[in-house]
Amino acid sequence: MAKKADKDIPQASMEKYESEKPKEWAGVNPDLSLASYLASRYKGEPVAFLCARYVYYGTVADVGPDVVILIDASAVEVIGSVTDDQPRQKDDIPSDVAISLGAVELVMVPTWVHNRGDLPEPDEG
Repeated sequence: MAKKADKDIPQASMEKYESEKPKEWAGVNPDLSLASYLASRYKGEPVAFLCARYVYYGTVADVGPDVVILIDASAVEVIGSVTDDQPRQKDDIPSDVAISLGAVELVMVPTWVHNRGDLPEPDEG
């Protein structure tokens, strides 16, 4: 399927998008790489990365042209709601994590990335 030309996008849709986009997106260069965006926006911050199999989260320690390094990282197998205090099922990773930026499908900051405590014990009933 061919990509729509900019002239084919209704003006009202573009105006709505421009008026509703988050303030932190203001001035984002359309040629900006994911690496540059992560380094400028999230370095030192807790972030979650959705990849093909898991969501990985931790604190962004460093960003290279094709990799992001997380410290205090966990792999989440069952997310639950992004507004929950904790993901439903996670495994702490006992080392730094290097994630290929080519594997990243989504970058997000769910509520639970700020809550690093242990998960409650599962019900045995």
